[in-house]
Amino acid sequence: MVNLRTTTVDFKSRKSEVKPQEDWLIFENHHEAIISQEIFDTVQKLRKTPRRIDKLGYANPLTGLLWCADCGAKLYNYRRAGPRKPTENKVIDVYHCSTYMLGKADFKDTCTVHHISTEMVHDIILDILKKTSGYIHAHEDEFVERLRESSTVKEGETARSNKKQIAKNEKRISELSKIFHALYEDKALGKISDERFIEMTATYEQESEELKAKNAKLQAEIDEFTADKDRADKFLELIHRYTRFEELTNTMINEFIDKIIVFEGEWSEGFNKENGRPMGTRKQRVDVYLKYIGNFDVPDMRTPEEIEAERFAAEKLEKKRAHNREYMRKRMAKKREAQKASAFAPMPEAVGQ
Repeated sequence: MVNLRTTTVDFKSRKSEVKPQEDWLIFENHHEAIISQEIFDTVQKLRKTPRRIDKLGYANPLTGLLWCADCGAKLYNYRRAGPRKPTENKVIDVYHCSTYMLGKADFKDTCTVHHISTEMVHDIILDILKKTSGYIHAHEDEFVERLRESSTVKEGETARSNKKQIAKNEKRISELSKIFHALYEDKALGKISDERFIEMTATYEQESEELKAKNAKLQAEIDEFTADKDRADKFLELIHRYTRFEELTNTMINEFIDKIIVFEGEWSEGFNKENGRPMGTRKQRVDVYLKYIGNFDVPDMRTPEEIEAERFAAEKLEKKRAHNREYMRKRMAKKREAQKASAFAPMPEAVGQ
């Protein structure tokens, strides 16, 4: 509830004027909330990121959640209708690093592409939610204990580092205050001109304001740990709303996902020296940060037999792919040799009529 936002000019007039915001009387939590704080915070986060509707009439719900691991910029969504066959209606839907895309437009070598498809991101999110949910339902007490231990360690590290930096900034702010008073005395005694006084004080005031803003941010990080002691309970309450994670919906994305860090993909056989094309199998690291618990490392609940079986199947699949790649290389090499031979073959003599 906010009071005293306006005031009348005088008692004879009915005209009113808006008072400065610092003169308002604000009473927080005065009324019962219509929606929860979590829903309100989620909506505010969504409103900060505009989602452009493309030519296909679709706005990707992942926009604003994917970030580049190297330059820290957002990933831009690129979606259009792909080449169609009579039996399919294919759509190209991928994300690229925005720094790379903007640098490419300006012919600059800035960042790398960090290419990842929307379908792959969906599969990764759904897999993480399934594993996390399965682990929590089987070992809820263990999950809470691990999360609180991790929070205590991070809180201690953050508090020590931030408090040290806050003390350093406070010392500098105190020094700037003394410098400002000394300059004011010099100006009053005529030792420096008014122009020089304004120029110097503006610089020191800007530095002081920047340090105060940094201290406020550092203190907010410390307070966040103190106010978020029950984040394990909040995540449990959130995950208990769902009985199954069979299909990823926009609501699930907005409720569970905080951010996604995408790393550059790596090719097992590097790049071809002749044409620069990638070779082998592509692997890519993607870190998914869930709300309240961050990038939580779910323990592997598979048995040793299951792990060995999956490893054997992966090796067998990779050998098959390597064999197919080698076969295609030899086939393309023979095709190029045949084309080259036909290009230099003698032309047949013309037959006269």
